[in-house]
Amino acid sequence: MELLIARNPDPESSLGYLLRLPLGHPMPLSEWPTEPELVERVSVRACTRRGANKPVRTDARALACGDYGVALDGRLMASVERRSLTDLVTSLTTGRLRYALGELARGGHGVL
Repeated sequence: MELLIARNPDPESSLGYLLRLPLGHPMPLSEWPTEPELVERVSVRACTRRGANKPVRTDARALACGDYGVALDGRLMASVERRSLTDLVTSLTTGRLRYALGELARGGHGVL
């Protein structure tokens, strides 16, 4: 199972990226690019749908911390901090990760 993040090939769209969750294809395959420019490909052990099936809206905005966020009714519920293995090792050895984790912890929401 993989989570996929690709650049949006539609130049008219304000949405820069497309996210594909391994949930039995909630986005019709006809709407996913035939040859996507993948930014991230992440293996996951489990990905389940919980609660009501609600429509999702995406928008780009600055976050206090993290690379991606999940909001509910305008309130940030979780942040995602991405790190390559090289960046993770560098951040651990230089102490930068400690500051990044401190910023994420002050957010008052879940962190991935």
